[in-house]
Amino acid sequence: MTGKPRVRIGRGYAVHFNISHGQKNVQLISRFTNPLQRIHRQLVAISVNEPGYDLIHTFNAIPLLTSCPYIVTFESGLPRLTSTELDRLFLRPLTKRLLKPQCRTIIAISKYAVRQMRIQHSDSAECGALLRKLEVVYPGVNNLALCSKPRQGETLKLLFCGNDFFRKGGPALVAAHDRLTKDGSKIETTVVSNLSWSIDDNVAPVDTAYVESEFKKLSQEGITHRKNITNSEVRDLMRSSDYLVLPTLHDTFGYVTLEAMASGTPVIATDTCVMPEIIDHEQSGFLLPFENDTQAHKWVHISEKFAKAKIEAYRSAINDLTTSLTTTLRGPANVRTEYEAMSARALNTVESQFGREVARQKLETIYAAALHI
Repeated sequence: MTGKPRVRIGRGYAVHFNISHGQKNVQLISRFTNPLQRIHRQLVAISVNEPGYDLIHTFNAIPLLTSCPYIVTFESGLPRLTSTELDRLFLRPLTKRLLKPQCRTIIAISKYAVRQMRIQHSDSAECGALLRKLEVVYPGVNNLALCSKPRQGETLKLLFCGNDFFRKGGPALVAAHDRLTKDGSKIETTVVSNLSWSIDDNVAPVDTAYVESEFKKLSQEGITHRKNITNSEVRDLMRSSDYLVLPTLHDTFGYVTLEAMASGTPVIATDTCVMPEIIDHEQSGFLLPFENDTQAHKWVHISEKFAKAKIEAYRSAINDLTTSLTTTLRGPANVRTEYEAMSARALNTVESQFGREVARQKLETIYAAALHI
């Protein structure tokens, strides 16, 4: 093999955080993440890639119709099948493909992803073989701040970033803002979101009236709603805010938490899914208690099928998160003397566990083994 091996990767924010870290022992070739998704969004589980590479590294998609060795990085289950019908049709054949030597390594972006995959294949005789191919490589982000920061001024400045306003618990922050303001607290909340919502969402409420009423609450005093702003503007907001608040009901990762912590801004987030792997409670941020299942550590009502029960479960979860968020903001999150140390620990967490250099070195080792270099 002459020159550096050519590794075909994708494009997009997920690839930026999970695959493309400037690996030095290969040549990374960026192409469309998964051309088949142009045909139908449910084809996320598979990919057909052009020839001419020494290794393929995909995100969530299992390459088909190629003899090239490959690596798959995934965020929840793998194969990533989006419906029960697809699961019945493709789980077995795609799992068998993952077990072949052509699949060099399976990379989970978190321990939460590993738990999801273990549950997905718990009834399969091949579960052990799949898990033996597994490695965890956390997403990587650059440190944006050179140093920690103190809390300045009397006003508590909060930031929410997330287009999926309802899935990420936006209404809980808005309600907590209202409670704190009525109590006389000085608080400013910025919501960065395009307010995406679909009646088919498996987390958000299937109640148009409720959704519209929550949107109206964004106009209350002290809340600024912004959308379609640049990444540079978001980073400036992160650095100038006291906390990023993410009272999410479900997230396969939540990359925004890393970006905030890399800005020296501690995070207040729900104790669910991957968040306990990112945030050290009362050290680099705060975790809000939540009703999780015992296996995957995700919301117990996420698979609720009945519309009325789903709406009630969502509203109950938001009410509980509002209460715990309000309590946190009134108490430990408002202790100014501890803030700069928390900011420093947030930066240290990013550098030691979620830095791009950490991810790059791990991926280089995986590539070397896959390509025998």
